[in-house]
Amino acid sequence: MGTILQAIVSLAVVLGIIVLLARSARSRRLGLAGNSGSGAVKVVQRVALAPKAALYVVDTVAGRLLVGATTGAINLLAELPSPSGEGSVDVIDLSGVQDPESTLADAWGRRQAFKRESLYQGLVRLARSARS
Repeated sequence: MGTILQAIVSLAVVLGIIVLLARSARSRRLGLAGNSGSGAVKVVQRVALAPKAALYVVDTVAGRLLVGATTGAINLLAELPSPSGEGSVDVIDLSGVQDPESTLADAWGRRQAFKRESLYQGLVRLARSARS
């Protein structure tokens, strides 16, 4: 009878240690994930391009970056200008406008209306304009 009691106590101690280790590991993992917005690097936006490829706009201490990520690589695509005021946005009312593209082109000082382009072409144009 003494060996059975000793086995039960040993089993309870081992299970207690396993539970404590599991809680410790979970709290450490959540602590790292929950701290993502207050550190030196913050993901502002993510755009999925394909099932395993995405673009990220990342704020760092040095500035804002456009980063491309796939399963095999992470590449810096462009250094973007830092936003002058995150909260200040120019609003253009397009309700009731017959040709919103021309209205936007006039408001932004462009002579021609915007060309239709794919998402990839627009991102390439954005990256090239950010480099220059």
